[in-house]
Amino acid sequence: MNFFYKVIMYTVSAALAIMIMVAFIEVVRRYLLGKSYIWADDLIRYLIVYVGFVGGAAAYRDNNLASLDLVTRLFPQKAQLILEIVVNTIVTGAMIFLLCYSVQAVSAPSIKHSVGVGLKIPLWIPYMTLPIGFIIMVLFSAEKYVDLFKRLLKGGSGEECL
Repeated sequence: MNFFYKVIMYTVSAALAIMIMVAFIEVVRRYLLGKSYIWADDLIRYLIVYVGFVGGAAAYRDNNLASLDLVTRLFPQKAQLILEIVVNTIVTGAMIFLLCYSVQAVSAPSIKHSVGVGLKIPLWIPYMTLPIGFIIMVLFSAEKYVDLFKRLLKGGSGEECL
């Protein structure tokens, strides 16, 4: 899973770099030359969604998402682990729910048969970022379960195995 995570991080980094470069070039072209690439806005929009969903999955794996743990830090270690398992279960359920609806959205005729204005690519291609991001989150959630149960079996001590 570490290799998969590294590939995700490299692709998200590359997408972010491309997005920044295209946005910079587009700003210069619009304000200095009065010209614009028609495909640039679409590309930037699609890359923002990719970075958000796939990068969000990587942040979830790294425990870098915002969380409120002021109160839970006061609990005993074992209670914290049990609470983490409960929270992970709720998050996994939400991700599966959102995965189902994102697949339905991508499968909708209005998306399946439409083509983007700027890039002239089928809209289902950039929309696939949503189910892909949710699938990755579910996979990372399964990995988190393995880690949480290992820690629980050790008696609730120790840091994360990830």
